[in-house]
This record gives sequence, C-alpha cells and structure tokens, in this order.
Amino acid sequence: MRIRRILFKKIQARFFYGWGVVAVATLIMFCSGPGQSHTFSVFVDIIAADLDISKSFIASSYGLATLFAALGLTRMGAFVDRYGPRKVLIVVSILLGIACIIFGAAAGIITLSLGFMVLRFLGQGSMMLGATNLVAQWFSNKRGTAMSIVMLGFGASIAFHPALAQWLIDLVGWRQTWMWFQVPITLHHSTAASKASTSCCAHWHCLPMHSILHESRSVFRHARLSGVRA
Repeated sequence: MRIRRILFKKIQARFFYGWGVVAVATLIMFCSGPGQSHTFSVFVDIIAADLDISKSFIASSYGLATLFAALGLTRMGAFVDRYGPRKVLIVVSILLGIACIIFGAAAGIITLSLGFMVLRFLGQGSMMLGATNLVAQWFSNKRGTAMSIVMLGFGASIAFHPALAQWLIDLVGWRQTWMWFQVPITLHHSTAASKASTSCCAHWHCLPMHSILHESRSVFRHARLSGVRA
C-alpha cells in the first residue's frame, strides 16, 4: 500500500497531458463547421439560384449524401483503430481543405452531390469521430467532463460559421467562400492534430502507459533500496 501511495503521489505531481488533448479536440470539433448542416444552410438559396436547380433537390441531395457518408464511417472507424486518431485526423484535415476547394468549383448536379458527400464524410463524420476517439483514449473517470468540454467546440461552430459564411458570401461570393474555408482548416487543424498524442490512459490523473511503467520501476527500485516491503 505504501508503494502504491508513493507511486500515485509521483504521478499526480506531473502535468496530465490529457487536458491539452481536450483543447486540441475542441479546436478540431470547431473546425468541422464547414461540413456541418448549420454552415450548409446559409448556401442553399444562392447555390440554387446560381446552378438553376430547386431547393428541394438540394435538400434531397444533401440528405442522401449524408446517408452515404455515414455508411462510409464504419471504414473510417477501422482506420482510426489501426493507425490512431492523430494520424487519421492529419490526413482528414488536408482532404477536407481540398474538398472545400472542389465544392467551391461545383458546376452542376453531379459535382454538387459529390461535394456534399465528401464534405459530410470528412467534416461532420470523420473529424468528429477522430476528435472524440482522441479524448476517449486519455480519460476514464472524467471522460464525460472531457467530452462535454470538447462539444463546446461544436457549439462555437454553430455560433460562428454561419455568420462567417454569410459575411464572406456578401464579400467575395459563395464559391470564393469555400476557398477561404480551407485555409484555417488545413493549417490550424493539421498542426494541432500533429501535436496531440494518442496514448491511452486508465485514470484522469494518470500519465500515458509508458510513463506509468517508468514511474513504477523507479518506485519499486527505491522501495527495495529502502527496505520497504509491499
């Protein structure tokens, strides 16, 4: 018992990096805004007028694209399990930036529908999947608290992205707006995700497993030298 108390005292004295991961995941959740419905809703009228298609078709296309994107998330989940959320999020952020550029160049029904599907798959699906998995690997007892903080990024996106989209549409048009969307996504998100570690943690005060093993060996070595018995 004494060894256990010494071990946890040493561990608790160290900074828990999981809260830094929460901050990164919150930013990632915010950056998923261009793939979310609250952002797309601002573009419906202007896209319908520009491409000469009905708003009902846009709504139907958007719904089907969301369905197909959701089906593809099972495969993305397998990639997260295999490569880890950090690596997956870096790739997803780059692809989402490219998808924003391509969507801004949509010229008809087919390219618009494909753009909807890719943006929904990468933004609304993959980024949120990666962000929540990133946090889940670091927390156990405080997982609910950590996830609630991460969701603040989504709420901030709801408040910020529609207003930003409307301002950019009035300033440069809807196509150029999507060009501008990709800049912060690619730069900030890929940089933030690259700094996030994905080591698992079994307790909210614990360090990643390799640090726990290192501390354990140190404590037991000290215990043997001091004549401490478990």
